Amino acid sequence: MGKKGKAVGRIYFAHPSSGERCYMCMLLNFVKGSTSFECIRTVNGVTYPTFKVACYALGLLDDDREWVDCLSKAAVWATGNELHNLFVTILIFFHVSNVPELWKTHSQILSEDMLHMQRKRFQFPTLQLTTTQTEAYALVEIESLMHKLGKSLKDIDGMPQPDSSLTQDIGNRLLKEELNYDRADLKILHKKYLHALNHLQKIAYDAILHSVQHDEGKLFFIIGHGGTEKTFLWNTIASKLRSNSMIVLPVATSGIASLLFPNSRTTHSRFRIPLDVTAESTCEIKHGTQLAELLQKNSLIIWDEAPMTHKHCFEALDKSMRDILTRYEDSHSKPFGGLTVVCGGDFRQILPIIPQSERADIIDASLNSSYLWYHFEIFELTQNMRLHRKGVDEVHAGKIASFNR
Repeated sequence: MGKKGKAVGRIYFAHPSSGERCYMCMLLNFVKGSTSFECIRTVNGVTYPTFKVACYALGLLDDDREWVDCLSKAAVWATGNELHNLFVTILIFFHVSNVPELWKTHSQILSEDMLHMQRKRFQFPTLQLTTTQTEAYALVEIESLMHKLGKSLKDIDGMPQPDSSLTQDIGNRLLKEELNYDRADLKILHKKYLHALNHLQKIAYDAILHSVQHDEGKLFFIIGHGGTEKTFLWNTIASKLRSNSMIVLPVATSGIASLLFPNSRTTHSRFRIPLDVTAESTCEIKHGTQLAELLQKNSLIIWDEAPMTHKHCFEALDKSMRDILTRYEDSHSKPFGGLTVVCGGDFRQILPIIPQSERADIIDASLNSSYLWYHFEIFELTQNMRLHRKGVDEVHAGKIASFNR
């Protein structure tokens, strides 16, 4: 900036995914004395139709050899889903000069598993698809991954768009994801887990399953300190219900805890709970959406690390579920619309964090201060299974050492 006369302001950054805005910003850093948009696109006396073409003419854009090599090498060992995720990552987070060419070059390897997926989906082992059809299904899969990151192929300049008819044909993707399990493997896994439950875990397990199977819509809270294997109980229940083609939605307050469950999410991500939650808040779930349909067909919600969550989050979900669930009679008058909900955690650990608050404020924000708390049945796990199994392992090791001597 000069001290006198006119001053040039800062040129703001434009992400590569913003298309022409990005290329215009790039040109503004090199083209001097521009007086119009046409002047910016003029290189060596030639006015180009787009900013991107002008960038090529000025030599500001390199080729995409780096991304071509990256996808080609990954195709040797990566699965179809991993390739799709890699392709989406490149599109969103890196600068690709020629997106249509990158797709054209790798459309075949990105579409290789589509035939297998559609045969499995339609239960039609002899199904045949043309190259155009497999590429169309691949675009649908890529668009789905883009949506999870809050993006769309429409945001990528020059990228082909998925066929809308195929998108409608696929139906509720959220619902299909929650039903896409190998039921035979889950039955074997459940049998193994069930035999490993201790007495207190088995009591809670039986009560929860009875409520789900008889549509009782009860609320349960499993209290247990670290080592009592609450997560093991959640996985046992989930494997039982999923092996019977029932939907279970496991969620956790923290992202780390959500990684302990298959296909789990954080509570705010799954239920669209507002970040700035108040007593009047509801979840951002609209009737007729895929998430609303998923909740209507859901059988159980498992909410881990519940004591960390502000009571208004539970109450927001409660109000939304009473409005959304229509399969139960008097759903408006039942907690969570009549759906069975299991919460777990330890009130002796982290409670809701309230900035600049006193102890009374934190207690008032906890779940056990909510109007919902009086509907919960409490089960307590007291046996530390980590120490128990460690002791068993030490005994076995001692026997083996004695035998060797």
